[in-house]
Amino acid sequence: MTKIKEYKTNPKEHWLDYSEPKFGEQLVLDCKSFMKIIKLYAPLPIYFALHSQQGSRWVLQGTFMNGVVGALEIKPDQLQVRIQTN
Repeated sequence: MTKIKEYKTNPKEHWLDYSEPKFGEQLVLDCKSFMKIIKLYAPLPIYFALHSQQGSRWVLQGTFMNGVVGALEIKPDQLQVRIQTN
């Protein structure tokens, strides 16, 4: 039976369920679980790629600024330094 005929005659809940006879029930369940998890983690590389560019954006912005604060002069590469207070 072809896949299209089986889709029409024996509709299943999930599209991966059609591969159960070939690969087994456990592998199909594992693939379904993996697909649920990958939806959560797929945007993370994009987020961290943009997050790591933040430091270079501060330096670029600092090149356009005066950088003089009273008697101190803040250089562009010093803008990305974060001061932690407890």
